[in-house]
Amino acid sequence: DAAALEAITLGLLDPAAATARATLAAVRTGLRPPSMRGFMRNDDGGQYDSQEWIFIDLRGSLAFARGGDAATASETLAWNVAQGRLNDGLLAELHDRVTANYAEAMEPNAWAMVI
Repeated sequence: DAAALEAITLGLLDPAAATARATLAAVRTGLRPPSMRGFMRNDDGGQYDSQEWIFIDLRGSLAFARGGDAATASETLAWNVAQGRLNDGLLAELHDRVTANYAEAMEPNAWAMVI
C-alpha cells in the first residue's frame, strides 16, 4: 500500500534507514501499473485503486527524493507536470493503468488541481 510512503514524507522514518529503503523498493517494483508511469494506490484493491494516482505520484516523488532516488522522483514529477500542461493546466486524479491516459474524474466539474 502506497500509504506507507507517508512515513517517509512526514519524517516518521529516516529515509536512509533500512525500513525506508525497503519501502521505497517495494513501491517502485510492486506498485507500478502496467504503463510503468507513476504508482498505484495498492495492489489488492479494485479497478479504482489499481489506476495510477496522481496523489501517490506526487507524495511518492517527495519520498523518493528524500530517500536519495532523485531519478524516480524527478521522472514521476516531470511526467505529471507534462500531462497537466497538455490538459490546459489541469492534473488528473487518475491515469489509466495500462495506457496512462487520463482516467476517472475528468469531467469539467470533476476534481482537478490547477497548475
